[in-house]
Amino acid sequence: MFRKGQGATEYLLMLAAVLVIVAIAVYYVTSAGPSALISGTAENVGDDIVFTPSTPMT
Repeated sequence: MFRKGQGATEYLLMLAAVLVIVAIAVYYVTSAGPSALISGTAENVGDDIVFTPSTPMT
């Protein structure tokens, strides 16, 4: 009788651990997003496309 309760508790603890890991991963992915944006202009030069960033890339 106690084995079913133990299995359910272990399942819930594993589910909670996975949800915490996913929440941390989502936080890091969404917080790093805006800093990775690059803006500039692109123009056709012959058969090539030339991208000129609006600010120098360091």
